[in-house]
Amino acid sequence: MVLWPLSPKHTAPTAPARDVPQIKTPTLSPHILTSVALFSLLSLTRIGHWMFDLMIQELEQVEIPPSQRSTFAGTEQSFRAFFQLSHWGATVIWNRPEDFKWLALGSLVVLGIGVSVFAVWSKKEMMNGKVRYEEIALDDVG
Repeated sequence: MVLWPLSPKHTAPTAPARDVPQIKTPTLSPHILTSVALFSLLSLTRIGHWMFDLMIQELEQVEIPPSQRSTFAGTEQSFRAFFQLSHWGATVIWNRPEDFKWLALGSLVVLGIGVSVFAVWSKKEMMNGKVRYEEIALDDVG
């Protein structure tokens, strides 16, 4: 919001030349509510991303045996880097604004697949009768 007035559309008017007829151009003034909503929602998405990372870290620390954590973390980072590279590659291929709907659809499909995989894993854990980490009393953690 601080940088908004510095955009070319909001520069200070210059002194008019005497020979040039003046053409009035409408100036765009930012609506403060729109700006606040945009930056607030952007901040909330980052908080959601950080909470997701915290949840992943907690699951890894509780569910993965200590002897396999480094291998698991390395494999996780490899998958993450591969899919980020794939995302950037898709953005290079479909770079026009009218193509963004396909990128958004791809992101939605991948998100749905992730939710489905987690749901299947969670259901499998419940069917095996394994004690969930949420059900472990804090006194038992040592």
